[in-house]
Amino acid sequence: FYIIPPLTLVEGEILDLSSCVTNVSANSTVRYYSDAQCQVELPSNIITLEKTTNYYVRSENETTHALSDIGRIIVFVKLSDIKVTNPIITRGQSVELKSAVVENPDYEYTYSLNGVLSNTVVSPTATTTYYVKAKNSNGVEAEQTPIVVYVDEVVLVHGQSMPSLLIDFKPGDTYR
Repeated sequence: FYIIPPLTLVEGEILDLSSCVTNVSANSTVRYYSDAQCQVELPSNIITLEKTTNYYVRSENETTHALSDIGRIIVFVKLSDIKVTNPIITRGQSVELKSAVVENPDYEYTYSLNGVLSNTVVSPTATTTYYVKAKNSNGVEAEQTPIVVYVDEVVLVHGQSMPSLLIDFKPGDTYR
């Protein structure tokens, strides 16, 4: 038989281990195991992914009872991407980075800017990119995701103060 190359899937996905094995002899039985010695057979070849794991496979010819070599299925598990919104603030304002992230209560989040931040309330004076990472209780991590905090200047338009990023400036228009 042949085993496909290592997979990288998202935590919680369901995987049929039989989809990882091809070219099995017609009169062979395939079994899946949790240990390299093939002593602990899995109760099902359908698994819900929780963490990066090695699974083992072995086939047995039903006629001769000959056992195949042991194959290893490698499954890397990652968390799904972190969903963020990039806030716009005016110079002098603060923003809570956690408010920009859709947090899963089962994950631990770390916010950083040139190192881990102990306080997630920030007041940048210029547009700044912060980062967030998430990790679950199994140690599985999500990709580091940027959070861009846009810092805008306030301009006066017809006597009203407005953030400049919200104005659609056009060539030839006059503003005071």
